[in-house]
Amino acid sequence: MGNPNLQEKEMEKSIIIIGAGIAGLSAGCYARMNGYQSHIFEHHTRPGGVAATWKRKDYIIDGGIHWLMGNKPKERDP
Repeated sequence: MGNPNLQEKEMEKSIIIIGAGIAGLSAGCYARMNGYQSHIFEHHTRPGGVAATWKRKDYIIDGGIHWLMGNKPKERDP
């Protein structure tokens, strides 16, 4: 029947996640919590997606605040 440890290794559950934004990082954490081996791939050099900051001259820009707060004005009831 072969080596049982080798068979367990071959049957290990694995998931690939594209994007290291909030959703991708959360999916990776939940995958690990549920016994999956997770691999997260990100195009940029830093994770975070829309919840990222960067520096221009002397200013720090928070690019994710529009995502957290919303970017549409509230609609009024007629």
